[in-house]
Amino acid sequence: MTTMRYSEVKRLFGGFWQEHTLSFSEAAALEKEFAGNASPAAGGKMRQVYGDIWDLARGKALAVTTNGDLKKDGSAVMGRGIALQAARRFPGLPRRLGAYLRKYGNRCFYLGRWQDYTIVSFPTKRHWRENANLELIKVSAVQLVKIADKFNLPEIYLPRPGCGAGGLIWKDVDVVLRGILDERFVICAKRGDNLNAGLSPDRPGSV
Repeated sequence: MTTMRYSEVKRLFGGFWQEHTLSFSEAAALEKEFAGNASPAAGGKMRQVYGDIWDLARGKALAVTTNGDLKKDGSAVMGRGIALQAARRFPGLPRRLGAYLRKYGNRCFYLGRWQDYTIVSFPTKRHWRENANLELIKVSAVQLVKIADKFNLPEIYLPRPGCGAGGLIWKDVDVVLRGILDERFVICAKRGDNLNAGLSPDRPGSV
């Protein structure tokens, strides 16, 4: 397999959404080629629980679903769902994410420690007005695994990507994620959501 320096990989994967030079399928193919040991084939053991994601993820890592848009002041657009919740809790977060988006494009970023949470961005949309995109979610899932590996994150919580304001159906997203995310990743569902559409809850007291 051809090897590349990290800077070259970052250049390829960091800016393609912003520059619109690659299709989603081409981007996914590139991610697969350079995934190395963090291959999606190692996934399939992600867990799913009921509960408040902010309570469950306290002291751990939390993936916040995002888009690639910027405001006039350079901060990231974080106006709905868990992104809005995160922006309200951590007012400096949109500016930090916005700086990364300007430099590297719309991809997953390790955003550091914010009070009791380690925050990672997880793009589900190119633009906030659009519906979420399954191919982008697939690429983001691969990138999230690589971030978990690099920063030694033992447990990462995330909502059902693209299934709120993104307009996607969970059973379709579940098919994409289950082949990529491993046992470190915990999908948090709200009470009233249909867990049987995807995985079954496996944590005592989570239902």
